[in-house]
This record gives sequence, C-alpha cells and structure tokens, in this order.
Amino acid sequence: MSVQQDLRTTLRESVENSHSSSIEATAAQVIELDDLTALILVTTREASSLNSSAERTRTIVVKTTDGGNTWRETLNTDSGSVNPDELFFVDENHFWMLTQWQIAGTYPTLYWTSDFGDTWQESDVINEFLRSKGHNNVSYAEGIRFQDINEGLVVARGMSDPEDAIYFLQTADGGKTWAEIPEIPHWYFALKRRNWQHRQFWKINQESSNSIAVVKVVSDFPKILKHE
Repeated sequence: MSVQQDLRTTLRESVENSHSSSIEATAAQVIELDDLTALILVTTREASSLNSSAERTRTIVVKTTDGGNTWRETLNTDSGSVNPDELFFVDENHFWMLTQWQIAGTYPTLYWTSDFGDTWQESDVINEFLRSKGHNNVSYAEGIRFQDINEGLVVARGMSDPEDAIYFLQTADGGKTWAEIPEIPHWYFALKRRNWQHRQFWKINQESSNSIAVVKVVSDFPKILKHE
C-alpha cells in the first residue's frame, strides 16, 4: 500500500481482505525515529465473532513521515504477531523482529528492515530448520540479538516430537544464511538491548475500550477494525 491516508482508513483497509468476520486490535506499540517519523505495530486478533476463540493473530506495521498526518502500511504479517521482547535494533535503520502464532500450531517467522520499516524482508529459515529436526507442530523462536548489521543469533525451540530441544542459529551475513552452533557466543550476553522508544515524542493511550489513541497527533483508531 503506497497511498498516504489517515490512520483509521489505513488500518481498516489492512484487514478488509481477511476471511475472519471479526478483527480486533488487541495491542499497539510505537517505534519512533523522530517527531515526524514513526512506526506503529498493531497486533490484531481475528475470529469468527467477537466472543469466539482466536483463529489467528497478526501484526500490521504502518508508517508516517509527516508527524502523523498521513500513514501507509509497510508490512502485514500473515504469519502471527510480534512480541515487543522479540524486536531488536542494530541502529536507527536496521532492526529485526520475530512473529509467531499465539495459538496452537505456532511457528516463527523472521522479518528485518534496513530503512526504518519502509521495506521488509521475510524468512522462514527458523521454521524450516526446526522442521528438518523433526519439530513439525509447535515451535518458537526467541532471544534475537545482533552485534552489528551482519552478525546475529536467534534461539530456536522445538516443542514437539521427537523431543523438546533448544538450538542456537547464527548468521554472519545479515540474515542471508544461518547455521547451527553448539553454544551461545560470549558477545550475546554482553550485548545490551537498545531502547526502541528513542525519543518518546509519541505515546499510545489504550484507556478507552473502543479505541486506541496515538497521543502525539491526537489521532486514534477503533479497537474493532472489522465486524460482520
């Protein structure tokens, strides 16, 4: 989606093609570059009705470069939602995140950007690795860390047959290839997580049960994005 438009319209259009009858925004977080440029990561719960169990979760990423006057979708993860703890910044342009289903049959997907969320790359390498080890049902990924734009590590967990297991996957080429290593390198433990809310010009207010407000620009979007 390249058209610049208001936040409410952008998010409603982001979910209109879903087969689910009810889509609710369950959480939102702001990642800010400065007072004009920011991303909002919106986690959604999709179900057949408001009161039924979740059929799926996803994260929608929208971006503004004009202080919140207009927004555009830059990522619509069709493979689960992102936990704030699995978002890692190398610098203000390069960051990585993991999404995974929050319901049975979970599997992780890796996303990264080198232009502050303008464009994204996606990889199923963690899920493919775990399947190669026989973990075909429930699997997770966590603990993502990068010491520079090339070298990083992800902890992968297989939670199914043949048995529960933990693996360490490392890349030395910015995520193009990954290889299993026997133990976590020393740099991983010395690395401090960068604060992803850089300047705190923007804030999310979720006090209302009907809408979520982006306080910086006095703009909001409904918690119920779709209801049929």
